[in-house]
Amino acid sequence: MSEKFSVNDGKLVLFIEECEGGWLHVTSPVDPGLTTQARSLKEAFVMAKDALRCLRAADRKLRRHTTIARPTVRSIRKALGISAPPGA
Repeated sequence: MSEKFSVNDGKLVLFIEECEGGWLHVTSPVDPGLTTQARSLKEAFVMAKDALRCLRAADRKLRRHTTIARPTVRSIRKALGISAPPGA
């Protein structure tokens, strides 16, 4: 059975799971998208910080290229199958 523990460097909290072959599986309780591997605790923090930078950059890029249409009263009525009141 692999050992699991948490570590922090004062800025970042990581969950570490020891795996076969001396590898550490690294995740974060703060960002469930963060997952990486490392050979040491020092490398775990380096890899995790790099993964966080990549996740944040991807998130920014996605937000730039994704627009969310603001619903209108007309589109809400149409989606719900509600006809407009007379004179509207």
